Amino acid sequence: VLFFAFGNQKMDRIIGELSYPIYLLHMIVIDMIGFLLPRFGLVREIGIISALVSIILAAILYRVFIAPLDKKRHILTTTKLPAAAHA
Repeated sequence: VLFFAFGNQKMDRIIGELSYPIYLLHMIVIDMIGFLLPRFGLVREIGIISALVSIILAAILYRVFIAPLDKKRHILTTTKLPAAAHA
């Protein structure tokens, strides 16, 4: 019931759009951050920094690749092809 009442909220849409790119990137980011931060003595911050970097990279991935591909896919699937000429 709550989903239908608040389902059109902008934040819900953003979270939905970023969920798959975050899923794709998060383990790579965690590994990289987990490797780099201890060298600077920032062990306690690995979780929050990994989360922030994952979200930022997911937003970039969505904006640069996923959204343009979805737009092209939508155009291709909704555009009617001209009727074939009968010979």
